[in-house]
Amino acid sequence: KREDFKKRIQMYEEKRELLNTMPNFLYMNLIKINCTELNNTIRKKIEGFIADCLKNILDINILSKSKNLGEGCEKILNDLKSSVTNVKALYELENKAETNRSETIPQLINDYEDFLDWVFFYLSYDTYKVLEQAKDNVNSFEQSIKACRDSFIQIEISMKSLSEVLENQKKKFTAELDEERAKLME
Repeated sequence: KREDFKKRIQMYEEKRELLNTMPNFLYMNLIKINCTELNNTIRKKIEGFIADCLKNILDINILSKSKNLGEGCEKILNDLKSSVTNVKALYELENKAETNRSETIPQLINDYEDFLDWVFFYLSYDTYKVLEQAKDNVNSFEQSIKACRDSFIQIEISMKSLSEVLENQKKKFTAELDEERAKLME
């Protein structure tokens, strides 16, 4: 959860601030001890822990979610490209469309919003070196966001188009069924 990561990073930041208040030299029994290297090592370790947290966020909560979003949008778009050749195909496609409309697309939109929250959370820690190394990821984030947005627009257009096609096919099949009934009645 974002709150857990935030608490963990905040805890490391507090430790780093505490370390900044520590002296670089200690006097013990009239001996001057240089602690600069120790303080720097601890500081690097703390920065490493923060970098690991941010890398974990990037790998698990951003890149994998981006991939899943892309695959989900692609699957829906492929489902919507199906053609209707008979009544059974019409029935199956209507069911798929309704499932997409009522379950899959809302879930995909929730995942997209969660993805955006993770991206903004990640980018809020822009002062850390791990983000400097991952500047190309920012372009990737932008591309993922644009691709998802474009896919959502395409899905909406495809859903409307599919609804019209399904309605026309339903009318056609109903007319054929009525003709068949009329023949049987004669």
